[in-house]
Amino acid sequence: IKKGIADAVRISRRISNAQAAPKDTFRILLYHAVGAAEQDDRLGLRIAPEVFARQMSCIREEGYHVYPLTTLLEALAGKKELPAKAIALTFDDGYRENLEFVLAQLRQYAYKAIFFVTAGSIGRSPLATKERYWERWKLVDAVDLKMIADEGHGIGSHTLTHCDLRTLPPDRLKNELSCSRKILEDTVRAPIEVLSYPHGRFNASIMRAAADAGYRGACCSLYGRNGFSTAPLALRRTTISAGDGIDEFRKKLEGCYDWMGIKALWTR
Repeated sequence: IKKGIADAVRISRRISNAQAAPKDTFRILLYHAVGAAEQDDRLGLRIAPEVFARQMSCIREEGYHVYPLTTLLEALAGKKELPAKAIALTFDDGYRENLEFVLAQLRQYAYKAIFFVTAGSIGRSPLATKERYWERWKLVDAVDLKMIADEGHGIGSHTLTHCDLRTLPPDRLKNELSCSRKILEDTVRAPIEVLSYPHGRFNASIMRAAADAGYRGACCSLYGRNGFSTAPLALRRTTISAGDGIDEFRKKLEGCYDWMGIKALWTR
């Protein structure tokens, strides 16, 4: 059904000659892991290296411009103009396999990305778990984070323990946001200015707490482009999943799935 609606959106835009990526708007792509396919990856978190390589090539071929997320925040503040087709690349959870497959592709195209890390899990050993299969995947350690930062990529907070922030009392919420920021800043010796809400879940109180903790921007998982009407602490992203073929990837870049962001708002 989702693919059918996306196809209809694409056809409608082509008939009306609508611009898929207007100037001074930008799209943020959300990735998790890039590595060998896992049979029980029911959430589609891990993308095969050859698929990821094709996607990075597609971005260049289709004329998209990759910017660091902090640069796009400057555009939201009116401090920078953006061309059409501006995008940012983000990677949640800090999976170590991304060092091998992701960084090589980013170097090839001179793309800069941001990696959101759960500060309390830095260097954590894989856990033996069946249901939460992603916890079996190795995470980055402090040395890895420094190396990523030294290559010019951003590091962002994914909180301290990756819990649902909506369930926390104010003191624990403050701790999740502030302590994670300090740990990461001490690790990479650079300001941590951007947050990714665990599971993409947030509300107005969490946005205020993020601002109080010193974050300039925060990413959720609502689909859609970002523009001057977007709150910097509610940045929309477009999720890229293991099942996305190259045509589906192009449709996501074009915004053919942005209607899912409207649907999510109705059901929040």
